[in-house]
Amino acid sequence: MMLKKLLLFLLIQQSLFAQTTQILRGTVKELHTDKKIIGANLQLNNANLATQSDSNGVFRFDKIPTGRYSLKISCVGFESLLIPEILLDAGKENILDVQLAVKNDTLATATVRANSLRHFGSVEVITQEQVLRFPATFFDPARLATAFAGVVNDNDQANGMIIRGNSPNFMQWRLEGVEIANPNHLSNAGTFSDRSTLNAGGVNALSAQLLGTSTLLKGALPAQYGNAISGVMDMRLRKGNNEKYEFTASAGLIGFDFAAEGPFSKKGKSSFLVNYRYSFTGLLGAMGVSFGGEDIRFQDLSFNLSFPTKKLGDFTVFGVLGRSSNIFTAQKDSTLWESEKERFDIGFRNDLYTAGITHNKSINTQLSWKNVLALSGLETWREETRKNYYVKDLGQKETHTFLSTLTFKQNIKNIFRLGMELNERVLDNIRLNEKNVLEDWLKRYRNTSQVFSDWQYSNQKISTQIGVRFISGYSDYYFQPRIAVQYRFKPKQQIFGAVSKQNLLTNSTNVLHIGLGHEVQLSTHRSLKTELYYQQPTNSFCCSLGEDVVAAEIDGTLNFNSTNYGIESSYQQFLEKGFYLLLNGTLYKATTKYNQTVERPSRYDGRFATNLTTGKEWTRTKNRILGLNLRVIYRGGFRETAINVPESAKTIRTTVFSNDINLAWSMRQTNYFRPDLSIYWKKNKVGYTRTLSLDIQNVANYQNQDLSYYDHYLKKITQRKQMGIIPVLNYRVNF
Repeated sequence: MMLKKLLLFLLIQQSLFAQTTQILRGTVKELHTDKKIIGANLQLNNANLATQSDSNGVFRFDKIPTGRYSLKISCVGFESLLIPEILLDAGKENILDVQLAVKNDTLATATVRANSLRHFGSVEVITQEQVLRFPATFFDPARLATAFAGVVNDNDQANGMIIRGNSPNFMQWRLEGVEIANPNHLSNAGTFSDRSTLNAGGVNALSAQLLGTSTLLKGALPAQYGNAISGVMDMRLRKGNNEKYEFTASAGLIGFDFAAEGPFSKKGKSSFLVNYRYSFTGLLGAMGVSFGGEDIRFQDLSFNLSFPTKKLGDFTVFGVLGRSSNIFTAQKDSTLWESEKERFDIGFRNDLYTAGITHNKSINTQLSWKNVLALSGLETWREETRKNYYVKDLGQKETHTFLSTLTFKQNIKNIFRLGMELNERVLDNIRLNEKNVLEDWLKRYRNTSQVFSDWQYSNQKISTQIGVRFISGYSDYYFQPRIAVQYRFKPKQQIFGAVSKQNLLTNSTNVLHIGLGHEVQLSTHRSLKTELYYQQPTNSFCCSLGEDVVAAEIDGTLNFNSTNYGIESSYQQFLEKGFYLLLNGTLYKATTKYNQTVERPSRYDGRFATNLTTGKEWTRTKNRILGLNLRVIYRGGFRETAINVPESAKTIRTTVFSNDINLAWSMRQTNYFRPDLSIYWKKNKVGYTRTLSLDIQNVANYQNQDLSYYDHYLKKITQRKQMGIIPVLNYRVNF
């Protein structure tokens, strides 16, 4: 009896301390045609394991101990690929879609983060694992993007991206390769008077649980992208597991997430991935708890359904539905008023949606065809009430897009691409007063037809991408040439350059982009990149204090021509032996010339920006990981325009700025400093993984400047501050 108890005890101990394992699998395809690659060699570093892709391009590693890995893929006739920072958790299989480029030279293995058509220079890759690991991202890819060179955030409350000194309104959001409307909850977050923005918000409506590998493109864009002049955030969705059912449950101060994925049928390869999220603040609001008089709520449902077929190609159906609200209740006791806002009841709500279908077909060994149809929209309601004062703003923005692309690989050196994009855009804004009388109304229907084509040529030393985009619509025609060149003068070093002409269709803004850079691969996990850039937007129209609108307040008839130029340098070490580092700096200047005569600094002319993001992981036991991450941001202060106090005092709720062009953006804010910290504890058990994390934005509680406005209650100019310390605790289980 005693012996049986001893054996049972030893078995229990062995199960508690046994090494947990997981599966790593996926497919290997050719980059441009999606043709399955047979016989590719895959070497899993740190594990001494190797395998090959089968007749369907499928590979599989079974019973791999959980932890961090890098995967090397090689095949005769193709460039070798190294994928770093692969994380294997016990609770979720890791499924990769690997794409190899045809080999034209004898270059050493390159560290590649994205499996997309090549772009040269100004491209940053964002993975789901980084979104979950980097500090102060709040599981939002846009907040992570500000860790890269040339990208800064405009407000701590929101995820607006200022790319190379340009307004956040000049960038574009895409999902699965097509343009969509603003995909963010609480699009009023961080703005003056809680008004809605075009391209930002407090929380991205797409949960990180669905994210695949996304890309941020800065500066000169390839021909396949249009209607953006500063950059594009192209988000991609991962596919659900098509062999087994998996779940993720997450609870934290951001919200409650629940994701489910798995096969529709054990006999087929179709899969589903769906996620629902409800805000933590919304739950507290339902219980009667408010934050400084504000009731903040959001919820969203997102999904990605995959249907591969043998003859017709692969289909996916995807969607995002979201609703958010921000209700501020005025302080009834006037003796407690501290600012103008506390006298008003302000209600804000926005509803958003995106729904689409994709189709990918490898027609033969040389030709592939891709189609995407997506419908998206954002509707906002804002009411502001006080005795004898009432304003109601209604806004609607819809974007409907169809994209079709043919890619033809003539041979290993020449690849041609031809595409067509059809867009319908609706912009509707209405303002009503206390008598329900229409004060302002703007409604626009704009349809465009866009055709693009490019030719990619590569040999042992040079790769080029020459393209053109032609746009017809808005009673105008735009011809946009694009060219990018990459010269590899050493096996691990290259210089690159790009020139493009781009347009922002909503206001006829166009911009010339020029970029020139150098990149060196210091080792398999380390690289150093430096880039010079020059931008010249013309007819740029920037408008509203929080969103860059003050120029319009000066004189809406003015013609604006801008000049942005600078230099970026970035050193990156991917996670290796438990350590990673991303260090970058930017020196730049952004100016605006009014009516071709008076040149002034632009709103976001901060002159410099530096970022340090680093982290370390310790393996406490075989199944436990402790991680510590730090990010430090230090940048120059943005600009403000002088306020006309006498004119502001005559209004009820409006700040009036000086109409003297010489005073436009003449005041510079103090430099911005913010340290962020995160710590996480990951524990793997057989069949599931638990992660407890604490993410702290502005851990030093540093009081940065936000903006100045005229406070009608205090009867003086008031300086608003950015957010102080924001701790976010989160607990996640994968099973």
